[in-house]
Amino acid sequence: MTRGAMRRLLRRRINDVSENNPFFTDAELNEALDLGAAKVQKAIISLDPTAIIDYSRQNIVANENMYPKPIGNWGILDVKVLDTTTGRYTTLGDPISAEDADKLDVTGNTTFRYAHVGRWIQLTPTPDENRTLGLEWRFIGGATIVSGEDQDGQVYPFPTSTHNAIMLWSQVLLTPEFEQGVNMEEIRKQITEELADLPLYYRRTVGREVPFQPDIVKLGSR
Repeated sequence: MTRGAMRRLLRRRINDVSENNPFFTDAELNEALDLGAAKVQKAIISLDPTAIIDYSRQNIVANENMYPKPIGNWGILDVKVLDTTTGRYTTLGDPISAEDADKLDVTGNTTFRYAHVGRWIQLTPTPDENRTLGLEWRFIGGATIVSGEDQDGQVYPFPTSTHNAIMLWSQVLLTPEFEQGVNMEEIRKQITEELADLPLYYRRTVGREVPFQPDIVKLGSR
């Protein structure tokens, strides 16, 4: 379901259907839907942290060793650097401490490593040349709609069965706790029911099902 369709349904849920004088603007409802989607993503990640993996690339700049992490990421999984001789991206492996990164930032060291520094990473040794799109990130992505002209035509990256839960969460965010005629506990109950089958989609490891396989021989010997 596109975000435009979800927004129209959300207006009906909150009874904000006046064409000439709506209480909420489209932008405000879009923000509520994004927050609702983040709530659903939180439930998904609690089951499978690798369910929503994204990647992006940015330029490496000569004499610059600090690079901002992708905005909206929920956790960095891997950092890679472009090998200019092969044209391929090579993983930098596990992060090191900022102290070790400083120690390794010396002339003659050609093996890149990185350290987490809050919302940034420190690349070491400091690059001595520009590399277009030289840095690649693998990270747990966000749930918001990608910016562009046709945002209403885009779809949240979750199964369609979760879209109703997104709208329900948005309704909770937009409705005062004691709104007359609105049973907030009932709405929260509906959210729980809507998300109850998430394990059918997301209880996996590295994208593969992990079936329960008891050791029959050991169980029979007890």
